[in-house]
Amino acid sequence: MIVMVISVYELHTVVKFNIGSECKPFESMMQNKAILTIAGIGFAADDTCFEPKSELQVGFWLALVAVLLRCATWRVYWIYEKIEENKDLLSLYSVGKG
Repeated sequence: MIVMVISVYELHTVVKFNIGSECKPFESMMQNKAILTIAGIGFAADDTCFEPKSELQVGFWLALVAVLLRCATWRVYWIYEKIEENKDLLSLYSVGKG
């Protein structure tokens, strides 16, 4: 869960590191709207080569709820097991006294 949150907020840094200067040769073409319009992709004109947008969506929150429910369930199960162990010890203790 922590890795998912970090990757959402640091994706831009990772992409910048991995792409590096790969976009330099295409920079002049990407900023020239006239050439891109002739090629039929005028909408692609931009100052940035690759700008990922990331955000936490419903899937993350569902996964978080599932993890929290699983932790709570295991905790309740652990407490129940301890109670059962103590009942066994108490019954052994009372049998030994009688």
